[in-house]
Amino acid sequence: MATGAVATARQSLGTAVLGGMILTTILSLFLVPVLFVMIGSFTSFETADD
Repeated sequence: MATGAVATARQSLGTAVLGGMILTTILSLFLVPVLFVMIGSFTSFETADD
């Protein structure tokens, strides 16, 4: 394992990137469907009957 200033900077950057990827994955899996359902409940689609 490398040590030094550059290794510390790379480790910090890697931690930030990994954390961001995990956070955005969780948000996209849970927040987007919830917003979709919430917006869908406010709109009503009327069908045209012939």
